[in-house]
Parts: sequence; C-alpha cells; structure tokens
Amino acid sequence: MRLFCEHCQKIFPVTDPGNEAVCPSCGKKSPRPESLTAPGVVLGDFLILRPITSGGMGEIFVARQLSLDREVALKVLQEKFSQDPESAESLLHEARAAAKLNHPNIVQAYAVGREDGVLFFAMELIRGETCKDLLKRKKRLDGYDAAKIILDVARALDAAWSEQKIVHQDIKPENIMLDASGFAKLADLGLARRAGSDPECNSEEVMGTPQYISPEQLTGVPTDVRSDIYSLGATFYHLVTGRFPYVAPTTDEITQMHVEGKLQPPIEVYDHLNEELNRIILKMMARNIEERYQSPQELISDLEAFIRGEVVATTRSVKVRRPWSRRKKWIVFGGSAAVLLFLCIALFVTGCVFAASPQMPEFARGFFLQCRLQEEKGIAALKKFFTPKEKPPVPKAKPVEYAGREALFRSGKSLLARLKSGENSMALLEDADAFFRKYARPETEKERKLLLEVSAATGRCDEMLRQSPARQQFLMRYQRQADEIAARREAEKERAREFQRRQREQAEAEKRRQQEWARQQQEKARAEQALLAGKIAGFNAALQKSAQQLLLDFIECAKSGDTARFEKKLSRPVDLPPQISYKDVKSGVDLFDRYRQSLRQIFPEYVRFLEQMKNLPQLGISVSLPGHGICYVLAVEPSRMGRFRTIRGSEFDFPLDEYHRAETMRFLSVFGRSLGWQSPKNPAAFYYALYCGRLTPGAVESAPDDFWRKFGEPLKLTLPSP
Repeated sequence: MRLFCEHCQKIFPVTDPGNEAVCPSCGKKSPRPESLTAPGVVLGDFLILRPITSGGMGEIFVARQLSLDREVALKVLQEKFSQDPESAESLLHEARAAAKLNHPNIVQAYAVGREDGVLFFAMELIRGETCKDLLKRKKRLDGYDAAKIILDVARALDAAWSEQKIVHQDIKPENIMLDASGFAKLADLGLARRAGSDPECNSEEVMGTPQYISPEQLTGVPTDVRSDIYSLGATFYHLVTGRFPYVAPTTDEITQMHVEGKLQPPIEVYDHLNEELNRIILKMMARNIEERYQSPQELISDLEAFIRGEVVATTRSVKVRRPWSRRKKWIVFGGSAAVLLFLCIALFVTGCVFAASPQMPEFARGFFLQCRLQEEKGIAALKKFFTPKEKPPVPKAKPVEYAGREALFRSGKSLLARLKSGENSMALLEDADAFFRKYARPETEKERKLLLEVSAATGRCDEMLRQSPARQQFLMRYQRQADEIAARREAEKERAREFQRRQREQAEAEKRRQQEWARQQQEKARAEQALLAGKIAGFNAALQKSAQQLLLDFIECAKSGDTARFEKKLSRPVDLPPQISYKDVKSGVDLFDRYRQSLRQIFPEYVRFLEQMKNLPQLGISVSLPGHGICYVLAVEPSRMGRFRTIRGSEFDFPLDEYHRAETMRFLSVFGRSLGWQSPKNPAAFYYALYCGRLTPGAVESAPDDFWRKFGEPLKLTLPSP
C-alpha cells in the first residue's frame, strides 16, 4: 500500500502494521486506510480522493493523476473480481476498446494497471448525469432535446465504426453520459468487440440489455454497427415516450418480442410526437436489418435535417400507422354500443313473442315466459292506471240470518260432551281454540251462554293438563333448554368481550412498540447528526488552521520573494474526512478556495509593496507631521516606528501606529500613490498592516477586492506580533 503525504507532497509505502502511517520524509502521522481503495491511497499514478458510485463488480472514484495534476474517474474492480480472470479480462477489454478511440462524444481512456492485487482503469471524469437519471427526473424528453442526444451518440458510433470497426453491443440510457452543458458522451465499452471477431464457441450468454438488445444478438447472427443503431433506436423510443419499446412480465417474453418485431409505433404511445421522429425511430428499429439505416452517417444526416427544421427524405418509405383521434374513437365506440343495444332489444322482444314456440330451447323458454308474464302484468297495470275509476256501489244492509248457526250449537255441544267425558289432551285444547276462532262473536243470548259454558269447561281442562306429571316434565325440560340457551349466549358474550379486550391490549402494545421504535430512530438520527456536526466542526476548525498557516506562508514567501514555493503551498488539496460528503462542507471549501485565489492574486502586489518599503529614501516621499512640518521618509520598521528627516536636515523617529492614525494614513496615502494605487481601492493600509504584523479595523476596510470581509472574517484569521 502506498500513501500520499500532503505535507511534503511525496508518496511513501506503508509496510508496518498499525493504526497510523508515518511519512519517512517529514515524520507526519496520518490514519492508516482501512482498505486498498480508501481515500488517500495511491494506485499507480492516481491518488484516490472520494467515491462516486458502486456497482455489482466494482466502484468508481474521483482520483487525481499526480503526474499531470488533473482529476479523473478511476474504476476499480472488487477484490473477488480482481482475482477472476474473466472479470479482469472484461475490464482490460473495455480499456483497450476505449483507448483505440479518440472522439469528443466518447469517454476517453487514460490508463489501466494493477497494484497490490487491485485492478484499476482510469478514464475521463464527466461532471454530469446519465440519460437514465434524466429520465427519472423528467419522465419523458422533448423530441428536439432527445434528437440532439441521439445525434451525439450516433457521431460516437460513426467514429467507432469508421476508425476501428468496433460494435458497442450495449447501447442504453445508463451508458450515455451528459455533462453540465448537455453534451452527450458514450461510455462503458465492456461488451464492445471488433466486427468479424469470433466470440467464444461454447458461450451461450446473450450480451446486452433485454429492453434495448437487437434481434441479431438474440438469434446469433453476426452483428455490425446496424445492431448498435437498433439499440440506439430503442433508447430513442424510451426517451421520447417514457416507456420501453416492448413491455412484458418476463425477460424471455421481451426478447421474443424483439425477435418477432411487432413494434407499436411511438406516435401511438405519445400522440404529440413529431411524425418525422416517428419515422426515424421506426427505421432505426426495423426488424429486417436491410431496412434500417445502413450506416451511422445516414442517421446523422436525418437527425441534423430534423434539428434544422428541414424535411427528412430518407424515411418517406417507412409506413406509419396514424393513431385514431379522440373524436373518431368516441364515434366508433358509441356506434358499436348502439348497434349492440339494438341487437339485444331485438333478441329480447323476439324471445318474448316466440316463448311458447316448440322450437324455443328448453333452458330459455322459462326465462322468456316469465319476462312475457311480467310484461303483460306491466301492460295491465298501465291500462288500469290510465282507465277512469268508477265509484264503488253502496252495499245494501242485509238482515241478520240465523240460518246456518246450528253448526255452532252442534260443535259446542260436541265439545262439551268431550270435556265432560274426562278427555284431557292437547288435541282437545286445539279443537277448542279452533272453535273460538271460528265463532268468536255471539249474536244471540243463547249463543253467548253456550260460549261461556264451553270456555269454562276448556279452562278446567287446561288447568288439569298443567297439573299433570307429563306437562310438568315438559315445562321443566323447556325451562332447562331455555336456561342452557341463555347460558350459552352469556358465555358467547363473555368470549366476545374477552376477544375485544385482547385486541385492545395487542393494539396498545403494537402502538407502544411503534412509538419506541420511532423514539429509537429519532435518537439514532440525532446521534448521527451530532456526530456529523462534530466532524464538520472539526473539519472547519482544521480549515481555519490551514487558512491561518496559509496567510503566514503568504507573508513569509512574500518577504523572501519565493513565488514558486508559495504556489506549491497553494496547490495543496483539501482532503475531506471519511463519512463526510462534499455537500456538507461545500460552503467552507468554496470559501477556502476563493481565499486561496485571492491570496494568489494579491501576492505580486504585496511583493512590490515590500520592495518599495526597502527603497523609501529613493522614492522621495514627504509627509506633514505635527510639530515638525514637512518631513522626508527615510525608513519604516515593522515595530511601527518611522525614521524621518526635517527640511533643516535633522533626523528623528516618529511612531506610525493606531494612536497616530491621521499621520499614519497620510503616509500610507502618499506611499500608495507612488505605487500607482488610487483611492478608494488603495490597499496600502492593508499591506502595511501585514507588514507590521497587526490587522487593525482600519486596515481591514482597505483590503483589496473586499478580501478581508469575504474571507478573513468567517475564518477568524489573526497575525502574531513581529
């Protein structure tokens, strides 16, 4: 393992076990990285700075190439894949394929190597996003914007095919990178191969992504750049419609749809799509390889014509199925529904009319007969409703007829005879009840006496039946059954109450568990935030110390006039602590970078200031001092004492400090004009404060380009006394 020392800017190996690594040149200690791919580790010529993303086989880091001092993207295979010959060969193949190409629309390859068993590949760093990320954010792209992206990728395919006869074989949105200006670059040449090269004879693996793969890759037909044009067309389809060209539950079904080639035109998925783009996409994804674009140059010509607003002539032969308009769809749907409703009504009426026919099937005859009966009832009800109602005739009062009442006396006397004979049975009581229901109201006094006599005899019979042992047993059995039913109902109610109680207890317990989990999560989040805040505070404190040291180096290097040494100190990178993202400390890092830039800008002026301070007598600067008049400046020392000479020739020392502010500012104003600095941007007071080793409030206000208010105040910089 090799590390980079920020203090002495040297690379040193780490061989001793332990938690700390010591630089042999300067003796500075630093924490030992946990892995061979941690920030601070040097692989070949590349210093790992921070991770970008990770995938199934490896990770990608932002690294700095030490020899050329530039940032690159470093792709590193995981340890288990680095030892795998096939994975290592895949990475080397990708590096070789990218190194053979030099085009602005292709991600450039820089270097590949292996160190300490770690296989790495350095490539161009693209500061942007992929088309997949863009689709997640926008769901669907405008046709004009998508055409510009596809045009850039088509130019990359044209360069790869015309220069090296290379087929990419995995064109998809994830492999199309977009920089900050929207310029597209083609990446990931891991599956690329030269046309005519034979793949492994025993390999049955299908190379490519199922949603964008070409039919030739699925059927085993030799592929060329036209297969990449098909995959690029599938990507174009996804960009302008927001969905895949073929959608199915399984991968096998998707691949089968690619082979069959029954593609739904994109204009049917998104009916606002431009017709020219629809024809271009259909020609790119034609199932027959001879019907596609035969070269990327043809596709580039059509896309450039579309972007310029010209007519695309080469796609006129492509058949386009226009989607139905909304009005036409509603007309067809409404007409079909009306015809279907008419047929149903005609079938129903015919069935009702011929319901009694022998030719009517047995299973339908009953239904139609019932419907016919209901129909006739409805018609009769309507006729009755609309027919005028007649007044009912007033019935005539009929005299009471006693004829037929002889049955009352016969039944009553027969019932009395049975009651007096001693017959005691439930059947007798039932017959008595039927008798009273039939003859409930007597009409003569004789009938009333008969009914009273039968009622009294029936009551005695019922009382005797109640006192009989069989009746008592029946009543007891009935009471026991009633008690058992009541007990069962009460037990069921008690079980229901117990079940509800358990449900409430479980709900309360679950609620308490959820609250406890939420509390633990909140405490964990607060602890993580506190830890992160502590790390950020420590980083800011270290940044303040670096700024303090940088200002001291600025003063020291300016006094010695060593510009190269100061530039070397300025070029030290800012290292982020582990587990802190650049976003968390972006403001402090940006502030520190602007602070360094400001120091770099004012360094020549400050050097010139110090040289002129040494040559004060040759400048002939004169100032007015109280009690002495006009005096010539001979020298100014950092101890804030100035050496002056009067007109008469006598020399004396006068304090130039904050207690004699007017005289000091008068001297600095005259001195600044001698250097060509005019008010209000005269930085002489600020440079004089640095020269004296004390930054006073007055000097702060005269800092060049708001230097102190922008950078000094937040970083709280101070200077030691000389």
